[in-house]
Amino acid sequence: MRVCLVSTYPPQRCGIARYSHDLAQTMTGLAPRSAFLTVLSERREWIRDNSFRDGGVDVERVWERRGLGSWIAASSRIIGSKPDVVHVQHEYGLFNTWMGLPYLLFLAVARLLRSRVVVTLHSVCPSKPVSLKGRLSSLGGRSAVRLSTRGMRLLAHRFVCHTETQRRYLLHVHGFDPQAIDLIPHGSNPEVPSASSPGDRPLLLFFGYISRRKGVDTLLRAMPLIKREVPKARLLVAGTYQNKDGSDCLKELREEAERLGLKESVEFRTRHFPEEELPTLFSESRLVVMPYVELFGCSGVLREAARFGKPVVASDLKNIRCECSPSRDLILVPPRDPSALADAVVRLLEDPSMGKRLGENLRHLAREGSWGRIARKTLNLYSDLVFGEGISAARS
Repeated sequence: MRVCLVSTYPPQRCGIARYSHDLAQTMTGLAPRSAFLTVLSERREWIRDNSFRDGGVDVERVWERRGLGSWIAASSRIIGSKPDVVHVQHEYGLFNTWMGLPYLLFLAVARLLRSRVVVTLHSVCPSKPVSLKGRLSSLGGRSAVRLSTRGMRLLAHRFVCHTETQRRYLLHVHGFDPQAIDLIPHGSNPEVPSASSPGDRPLLLFFGYISRRKGVDTLLRAMPLIKREVPKARLLVAGTYQNKDGSDCLKELREEAERLGLKESVEFRTRHFPEEELPTLFSESRLVVMPYVELFGCSGVLREAARFGKPVVASDLKNIRCECSPSRDLILVPPRDPSALADAVVRLLEDPSMGKRLGENLRHLAREGSWGRIARKTLNLYSDLVFGEGISAARS
């Protein structure tokens, strides 16, 4: 069975590149003889090798984010190889010209060649943004999202989403066929202990991409309330940003921290953190804070906290609630509520036994989403499409 995976791929530094790497490597390890896997990845100026072999995976860099031309080139590669399965890792911000409309040509070519087409939707947009400002400013973007989503619905045979909330959006907002949707959790690396204990250090960790949707401004406004009860509390904001909006957001956050008198209590480490640095990063912290305003997919950060057994305080959003049990696995608070966020953080800082219990309970996410399980479900999905086998395992 010949499989073509379309995605970003390391050494690119993004969550989907890491996801695709772990999925591809695990699948080839499970089925080294029955599946031949090629990754069609993104060309970047700073990456020299456009064709190489990574373990059991062939990687070819053939497409670019902007314009139609690169998708014509990618289509030519599909025409030459005629894979049994074409599996696209989709994110609207990844295929960012008109929300990914040009890449529909690529799906159409794959379909015409009678390849079976699978699309993993890492984000599923709701019907409208949360704010009135968002609704007015993103009319063109929302129209492109609708067109792109409808095109995928017509051209792909099956869709993978990671959470029940995403599945419901696909069914009730975008009109997808329920028989075409496979619910496969986001993968997770094996559980590992933290590199060391944070001891008495009341350090809070915000980890991941920095953007306005992540609610770091709410966390900053909560910090003076937290320090009133726990004077030694500090915040580490660790991660990077994806675009100019993220860069502007980071600048505003630094200014807000200074305005609130938090210059000595908040540290910004704005860079990419490779896998090998995560145990040390998470071991420094007492708890992980996710004060998100919106979340259109599942959270990779939540899974990192789970594998390291760290307690989490998060916004009460559907994509988080559908994966975890409030009070048992983590503490949920209303979005954009600094007071409620501060109260929850102080509770955990003052009660280490509660934090330990929540962190251990949350580890179930890492167990349920182990890459071995995810790769088997994905291979079963391919077998179902190509040979008519594996349907029960893929959808369980």
